[in-house]
Amino acid sequence: MNEGERSEWLSEMKGRYSHTDMNRVESAVQALSSRLTFLGYQHPHLSVKADWKAGDIPTKADFDRYFGNVAVLRSVIAVPGSTPETPTTEKRFDYLLANDLEKILEAIDAGTSKIQKPWIFSGDIFAGEV
Repeated sequence: MNEGERSEWLSEMKGRYSHTDMNRVESAVQALSSRLTFLGYQHPHLSVKADWKAGDIPTKADFDRYFGNVAVLRSVIAVPGSTPETPTTEKRFDYLLANDLEKILEAIDAGTSKIQKPWIFSGDIFAGEV
């Protein structure tokens, strides 16, 4: 994506996907990665940039990393069949694809929460309680 295309991308987006959106997704990726690691899932190290500032324009490499991180997390844990596929930089990034990213992260979050919920620790229950 050249400078003109990036400027067009920023100006045409309804509601404008901004640095706060980028930081929110990057922070969610980092938190989910940590949670998956805690649960014993192994995945490649993810490179996260959670310090986007107003006026920053993502490059193709930024988008590749951004979408790639979500794709890695999506591949690590089972998600419902209704969960959208991870967007790629080859597609035009619009509000539908931004929403898909959010849906994927929500599905991963829900899945990891369900894994943690049934844990029973020593001393939590006694014989005959379950």
